[in-house]
This record gives sequence, C-alpha cells and structure tokens, in this order.
Amino acid sequence: MKDTAIVIGGSASGLITATVLSKYFKNVFIIERNVYKNNESAVNNRQGHQPHIVMQRGYEILNQLFPNFMKEFEEEEKGKNRILNQLDQFRFTKFVFNGKVLSNAGVKMGPCLLWTSTRGEIESFIRRRMERDLKNVKFYDGYQVLNNQVHVESILDKNGKEQVKVTGVTIARTDNQQQQDSATNSTSNQQQDSITINCDLLVNCGGLGSRTLCKNIESKLNKTMRKSFTEFKIRYESIYFKVKEDVKLLPNNRLSISKLLEKEKDSASRNVGDDFTCVYHPLMYPNMKSFLVFPVENNKIIISLISSCDHVERVNNLTTMNAKEKILNYVKGTPLEEDMINILNICKEEADSIHPPYEKLGNEYNHYEELFPVSQFLAIGDSVGSLNPVYGQGIASSFDSAILLDDKIKKEIKNCNKVDSIFDSDFCKEFQQQLCYAYFIPWLLAVTGDFSYTTKYSNNLWWQKLLNPVMQFLTDRMFEAGNKNIMGTFYFVTLLTMRDGYRKLLFNINWLALLFARELKVLAFIVPTVVLAAVLQYC
Repeated sequence: MKDTAIVIGGSASGLITATVLSKYFKNVFIIERNVYKNNESAVNNRQGHQPHIVMQRGYEILNQLFPNFMKEFEEEEKGKNRILNQLDQFRFTKFVFNGKVLSNAGVKMGPCLLWTSTRGEIESFIRRRMERDLKNVKFYDGYQVLNNQVHVESILDKNGKEQVKVTGVTIARTDNQQQQDSATNSTSNQQQDSITINCDLLVNCGGLGSRTLCKNIESKLNKTMRKSFTEFKIRYESIYFKVKEDVKLLPNNRLSISKLLEKEKDSASRNVGDDFTCVYHPLMYPNMKSFLVFPVENNKIIISLISSCDHVERVNNLTTMNAKEKILNYVKGTPLEEDMINILNICKEEADSIHPPYEKLGNEYNHYEELFPVSQFLAIGDSVGSLNPVYGQGIASSFDSAILLDDKIKKEIKNCNKVDSIFDSDFCKEFQQQLCYAYFIPWLLAVTGDFSYTTKYSNNLWWQKLLNPVMQFLTDRMFEAGNKNIMGTFYFVTLLTMRDGYRKLLFNINWLALLFARELKVLAFIVPTVVLAAVLQYC
C-alpha cells in the first residue's frame, strides 16, 4: 500500500476515484474549491440543480463500490417523500424520436435501469457513505490548487531517459471558504491559508478548466496538451412544479405524468393510454428545442427545457407565477407541444421553484495520453472529456473511468506482485490511452449530433466532420430500430445505458448473431454502424 494520493475535485468523478484509490493508499485527500453543503453539488453554481441520469453501468458501479448503496439510498429518499426513479428497461420512460416512442424492451431481457435525480443528491449520498465507511479519506473543502502549484521534478527512468515526476501540490483557501469562516466565526479561521502536501499520486478530477494545472508539467516536457472540441452550446432551464392532488399514482408510488398518444403508437409492445413516469424528447437534429420531465417527489416534478443557444432565445423574465405561460410559448408550434400541454395539466398553476439556467459550450476532450513521459499523475472525468449529455452518459462515463483504473491497478499488482512500479510513466500513459478508447463511443454519439448543428470544431476532427452525414444517417437508423422492434430496442437501450460498457456491447458477436436470427432489418441498420465505428476508432 502506498502512502498518499491526492484527488483534485470533489464532484462525482472525484468521489468515485477517491473511493477506488482508498484501497491502495493509506491516505487519500480530496481537494474541493467549493464549500460543501448537503444535497448540493460541488458544481452547484453551474449544473448542480439540473436533472441528471445515472445509467445502468453507473448504477452497478455504485453497488459494487458501496454494498447495498441503492437500497440504502432508496430507503433514505422514501423518508423524505422522494422518489427513486428506477425506470426499468425504459418501460416507464417515454423516449420520443421522430414522433415515435421507444418500444418496451421486455422483462425477460433482464434489468436495464435508469436512475434520475439531481447531481447534488447523488453526490451528497456518495459522500456520506464515504465519510461513514472510508476512514482514510479526508476532504479539504474550500481549498484549491493554483496553476503553478503542482510540484514536479525531472528524473531518469530505468532506461536512463528523462521523465517528469509529480511529487505534490500546494493548496490555498478560496475566497468562499474565508467568507464563510468570517460569517460564522468558525474555528477554521485558525487553519493555514496554504498547505503543501507531498503525494505518490495526483489525480485531476476537476473541470475542463483544470487542464491549466498541467502548466508546470507542460513546461518541463516542453509540450502543450492537444484538445479536440466541437462548439454547440446547449442551455438547460429547470422549473419545479407540484402536481394536483387528484393525479394518479401508479404501483410502487410512481407518478403518472404522461400517456401514450394514438399518433405515437408504432410497436406491439406499447398500448394507447400506457402510463409513463418520465418523458424525454432528446435534442436531436434538426430539432432546436427539447425537454426532460420526471418526478422528484410523489407530488413534485422537474421540467428541464433543453435548447440550442445559437437558435433559441433564453426564456426571459421567468417567474413562478408565469412559468406555465412561458413553457407553453417555448413549445408552441413544435412536436413537443401536445406532450407538454398534457404534463402541465397535472401541475398546479404556480411553479414551486426555478433554478438558474446552465449553458454548456459543447464537447471537449483533452488528450492527456499525449502528455508523457509523466509519472504519478492521472486525469479522470470532466478534466479529460466533457460531453453534451444528450444521452445521459456523463456521470456513468466518469464512474466507468474509475473502475477502469481499479482494474488496471489490480492487473499491475497481479503481474508484478508489488506496487512500486504502479503509477510510473508507462502505467500512466497506458491508462490514459485506455481511457481515450473508452470515451470513443460516447464521444461519437455526442459529436455526431453536434456536427449536424455546427461548423465550429478543432482541426483534428476534419475526418469526423467529413464522415458525419454517414454517421448521422446510421445513428438515425439505430434510433429507428429501437422504435420499431423489441430486440432492436433492447440492443439500443443496453448500449445507451452502458450496461456492460459501450465497447464491450458494441462489438459483442454473440449479441449480433442473436439479433440476426431475430430480425434482419435491424441487423442491416446496426452492422454498418459497428463497422464504421471500428474504422473510426483507429483513425
């Protein structure tokens, strides 16, 4: 067991990464610049109150790291009159594509769950479990690492070649922490304004802007880290409504917020009038507006309006009194209108609360795998890749990245029977390369949609822009397959929910053979997508 690991960032990816590292280090320190508040996200000022979806893969990882996690979370939420939205196999999710609703994948296919909540609630419960179960993890809330305070030194590797080794950081208290201390007369005023901590591993789990922390590393290597990006700015505006007292409750205390309309029926697995507890019209080309609605309590729902910033104006002067009117104006004349009218009909006239809008610039990937040779330094989560979460893949991808690290550490220990060589430059480079591969499918899904809206992108993505019309066509066909055929739906849902990880499922020959035996048309849609994805992966 090594001595000290430092994790920068106390949001979702930082918490899960620290949990994994706690098995291999005597001390794990989490550095978070914001002051922690229960049920609020570390990124609350940006997107903490916006709805978040944890896919099947993230669900399984939480139960793997914290036994009985979901059972305990469900029990705690019930006590608060809240609903844990486990939307089994999309059975209760109205996922609308081109006016048609995704088929029900069927109970015999096994669980394929979605967990909907706010980011603050997800992170707070994880943190409480960590504080209860992991005594070697310590939080430095209200501290940050300055750009020039990542400590590095030049060393020679076993072959006599020069490399950079990260040895520690200096952290400083933020203005937010100092203001809170002053306001509460906290004894933390006696804490040091800056602290230097030596470490055996530094993991950057901060936001995209945290790439500036590599300034000293880049200077030593005489390199500048490359990034890939597309600029398609998306706006999220979230409004909470309490529902009327006479609204129907489904079994297991589920809140019925929508039904299947006659015009939406296109599958034998759905019947007109079927109830749904979640409604999602995804932002997919050529649509400029979309929305996501799900219950947060058995008498309260969240309506999230999602739109293209370049094509749709922000909903201005939004208040609790005029929220219904503003939302109806937002959907007027669009395919969203009828669904939204039905949803608002079950809501009380005045909104319960409105949260500040959040705008995300687009998709971005920082190529840490090219920043080598560097030892004792890794990057995970949003610091590496930040995707427009049209498919809800953000949190699940960051969780999966931490498990990828766990698997690699276990493999390294098994192969060499010692931990001394773990986190050397070869280990760090190989991990970042594996992480790059792991992000390929979610990146492809997110960027394919963005390219249809925008022409702003990094030069290294010229090949993806060139092939985008083909990729958009194939992606649409995959969605169409999910709308028309139960087997196609199961494949599609399992892929999106990362049930076994993106790459494992996409290239699962047994699954494709089963699909071939059941439905030739669906296979005709999917095989070209798989082949093209395999080609692009190694471009």
